[in-house]
Amino acid sequence: MDRPPLANAALPQLRYRRLDHPFPLGQSEVITISDFGPGTPFTEVIPSWNVKNPSDSKLTVDIRGVRAGAVTKWYRMADWTLAVPGGRKSFSDQDDAEAKVLTDTLQFSSPVDSVDFRLTLAGPTRPEKDAVPRFDLLAATFSGVTTPEANLSIKSDAWGKVLEVKKRFQRDYPNGGVLCSATSTSMLLYLASRQRGLAVDRDVPDVVEGLWDPAYDGAGNWSFNAAFYGHFTGLRGYISRFASIGELEQFISAGIPVAVSVDYNRLKGTPKEKESGHLVVLVGFTKDGDPVFNDPAVRDEITTTYKRSDFDSAWQRSGRAVYVFTPDAATLPPSNGRWIGPNPR
Repeated sequence: MDRPPLANAALPQLRYRRLDHPFPLGQSEVITISDFGPGTPFTEVIPSWNVKNPSDSKLTVDIRGVRAGAVTKWYRMADWTLAVPGGRKSFSDQDDAEAKVLTDTLQFSSPVDSVDFRLTLAGPTRPEKDAVPRFDLLAATFSGVTTPEANLSIKSDAWGKVLEVKKRFQRDYPNGGVLCSATSTSMLLYLASRQRGLAVDRDVPDVVEGLWDPAYDGAGNWSFNAAFYGHFTGLRGYISRFASIGELEQFISAGIPVAVSVDYNRLKGTPKEKESGHLVVLVGFTKDGDPVFNDPAVRDEITTTYKRSDFDSAWQRSGRAVYVFTPDAATLPPSNGRWIGPNPR
């Protein structure tokens, strides 16, 4: 998804809350979470949520900004459900003097201090197989779009390490030209199934069915990808923004691949005036530090290597957005505020 760059801001920060809150059966409940923020002003927020045992429950997510004690109006970010594609959509037709919604991102016209979330939980008439839907995780990434330039020459122990991740090619599937995100999510689900023995492997059409956004007319809604991955028991999915390639290297060193959002033309070293949003799965680095990917747009079974400088330029165009999709049992690097550390409460 193409997003216009903003002025540099403080480094992105992730905040999260584990709710473990059951959906009410046969009725709706509204939960308001106030004063949710990083402690410093920001201009953008990207929400993520995980609902376990979702069945045919429905979630509505609204956000408003708080600035010096004054609040903006509520902006609807999503109607989300796993079971009914027609009831799942984003709301990008909101643009006023205070803020605008860009599918999965709420962008404020001037910095705010925090946000309030309004979560409307509509439960099913009866749980599927006696499993009550539960709201498990709320996360939000706070930032501007761009981050400071990084030192690209610092060598790490991730150089020369490439993880084995089964590759899937997006054009093997109907409407494949717009399925880079869903294909990346599918690859990470397959990896979790193999590494952890979880029954979570889903081929690309099944992933698309579970996260397609008819309002966006695509499978590239970041929040919906996180919600689909994270609805499985034993998995956790959320969107973040990192500060540098060095943070990606920490994940590769820990044996954890991540999907990243890039401008595909810049990634290939051929920048154009019109940007081309694309998702690729980072699986490692060459011995010289160039990133290695499972690129869903490349048919070959082998991995694809792009220049480190081209990747950094391409990744900056999304504000260094990352899909942090991992099993609960995965050992992540110590958290620096941009991902959830081990044993979250």
